[in-house]
Amino acid sequence: MRAQLFWSKVDVRGTDDCWNWISRSNNGRGYGLMRFRGRHWAAHRIAWTLSRSEIPQGLCVCHRCDNRACCNPTHLFLGTNAENMADRDAKKRQPRGAHHGTAKLSDREVLDIRANFALCRVTQVALAARFGVTPRYISMLLKNQYRQEMHP
Repeated sequence: MRAQLFWSKVDVRGTDDCWNWISRSNNGRGYGLMRFRGRHWAAHRIAWTLSRSEIPQGLCVCHRCDNRACCNPTHLFLGTNAENMADRDAKKRQPRGAHHGTAKLSDREVLDIRANFALCRVTQVALAARFGVTPRYISMLLKNQYRQEMHP
């Protein structure tokens, strides 16, 4: 693949701006996708390889800008998966509480459950029935074994 073909699919702007991928994306997850070296690669990984160097085995190409479509090499950095996850968590990009796709309760409901139980107003079984979850779910929520953390 020629570098010119790759960069023709990137909206190259100013040096500090995000350079968004404008071609095929990766299954709706927001990452650009293109065939490179005989297989499909994420566009930001191609951008790193073409503009910087080969990506050492086991490293991720991470975004400083948190824009999955961005291919600006100055917005990219190498890191381990653990460093990438730590960066995600530090920037609070991980959905929590009611904003998480598997959340069963709203933040307000979790606060209500904890307050009512703390004041001995209702049993865990009654809380489970009221909120449409299992008593085990309520128990784990109250013991912080299952933490549905509040979104800041």
